[in-house]
Amino acid sequence: MTTHRYFALLAFDPATRLAWEAAYARVIAEAGTFAVQNVGPRVVVIAEQNGLVAIGDQGAVVGRLHARQSTTTLHTFDAEAARMAVRTQGASLLRACWGSYVAFIATSAEDGVHVLRSPFGDLGCYWARSPFGILVGSDIDLLRRFGGYSLKVLWSAVVRHLVASDLHAQQTCLEGLNELLGGERLSDRAGRYTVDKPWRVWDFVDADVRIRDAGEAADSVRDAVQASVAAQARSHSKILLRLSGGLDSSIVAASLAKTETPCVAVTMVTRDRGGDERRHAQSVARHMGIPLSEVIRSTDLVDLAVSEARTLPRPTARAFAQASLYVASALARQYGATAIFDGGGGDNMFAALQSPAPVADCLYRTGGWGHFWRTARSIGIAADTGTAYVARRAIWRAATRGPAYRWHTDLRLLSSKACAMARGATDHPWLVPPKGVLPGSAAHVALLVAASSVVQSRDPQTAIPLCSPLITQPVAEACLRVPSWLWTQDGQNRAVARNAFRDVLPSGICDRRDKGLPDSFLIELIEVNHRQISSMLFDGLLAAEGLIDTAALAETLHPARLAKGAGYIRVMQLVDTEAWVRSMLLQAQSLTRLSVPS
Repeated sequence: MTTHRYFALLAFDPATRLAWEAAYARVIAEAGTFAVQNVGPRVVVIAEQNGLVAIGDQGAVVGRLHARQSTTTLHTFDAEAARMAVRTQGASLLRACWGSYVAFIATSAEDGVHVLRSPFGDLGCYWARSPFGILVGSDIDLLRRFGGYSLKVLWSAVVRHLVASDLHAQQTCLEGLNELLGGERLSDRAGRYTVDKPWRVWDFVDADVRIRDAGEAADSVRDAVQASVAAQARSHSKILLRLSGGLDSSIVAASLAKTETPCVAVTMVTRDRGGDERRHAQSVARHMGIPLSEVIRSTDLVDLAVSEARTLPRPTARAFAQASLYVASALARQYGATAIFDGGGGDNMFAALQSPAPVADCLYRTGGWGHFWRTARSIGIAADTGTAYVARRAIWRAATRGPAYRWHTDLRLLSSKACAMARGATDHPWLVPPKGVLPGSAAHVALLVAASSVVQSRDPQTAIPLCSPLITQPVAEACLRVPSWLWTQDGQNRAVARNAFRDVLPSGICDRRDKGLPDSFLIELIEVNHRQISSMLFDGLLAAEGLIDTAALAETLHPARLAKGAGYIRVMQLVDTEAWVRSMLLQAQSLTRLSVPS
């Protein structure tokens, strides 16, 4: 199966491109399954065979594209679509299609070259400068192989990641390596580069495009979700679904049932009842006629010293997830499934907000107080605080603050040195709302930032690809058009999504308010591996850099503290980061650099 890995060089000029081809002739010749295509006089794209779609003779797209309002995959562009893509420097692709792709387009104006990444695409797009020009690639392995990129950990970015791990900035945790975020475009004109945003998340929260009817909102969200799931399932012979029995994975199950792609499911169970959702998963599986495997999470399947993000430029993998991924991958191979689906990001896409922001929105633009009091009552039930309290907070929120969402930062167990390095950790273009945006809409957009980090953290070298089909451009655009106050109803969040799939899901699933959590498994992991964790963190690279508050860490690792559930999530984040940093150091030490002309 094509995984769409790629490398591209945006050379300073045609002569520099030829110099690169000469320097890397042997590497290019040994590329194996990779094909080479020129895009204009300055750009070379090396991608896995069958992973390239030509845009006339001036462009190429790597990845998967789906036509709008369709589940079909695009393999060609007609002459007019190609001309439009070149004329708009790729922006027309954002309106005509969606998917997980990176487009390379050469234009005659100022000898320009443009790189566009799809919104919410899981195909990586990392770039760095080199003596030959700009290197662009899906992963650091190809950037090293074809571009000579050298790995070096950027400690300040590592700290910012620890402080706001779900907030991906353009700067990665490796020195000199940037990420082109979803919907962004990198333009290079004769060595002068800029980054702009032809796809703006704020365009879909504008009052002029809002859906104000609850029934219409449910229809729009359902159509977008079903089309997204069907399009991504279409290229697979069978799907393995990670089915927790929660609302989001159940919606994916219901949407898969409408496709022609067979599906099997697995649910992971903790020994503690808090993470045992078997009865809910069983209910959905019976309802959909899906075979279900039930597997107990085992600490034996987790190696804390191994980072599953070792091919990625950020420590985004969580060690505890190794158990789930191992089981899912084994079952996928057993059943002949070619992809693993989940309901990841559903809380974010479906605006699972529990704050006064949606109530504050009602003060600005609803046409009356009815929405205000209904929304305040719903959030009061969910938060167990009461309608009056929520109403007061919403009025205060509207009167004293602008719409911008305040991202939560986590400074726990970090040294004073690390805290000083954390400046700018919450800088992100999606957290700066334009004039007129409502507070609830800004909060919803912040949730989408976190969702985008999920798909942007995928390993392109995974044998069986992971897919979160709820995190896509069409689903995001449909959900953003729904006012924040419609997402909460009678104490339930994600109300629009619940109503959209109420007729195809068991009633007990649509009305669930509880949520199973793997917290007990994390505590078990720490208890079983306490000695290894202490060694990794007290004698590791983070501590050597002076980034950990070792006194606070020692107190947190005390069994009595862990028994009370204090700090175990943070401890595991530090372990995950330590494992990633060590993997980067080992790779850097083992790298045999190619001889590159100056």
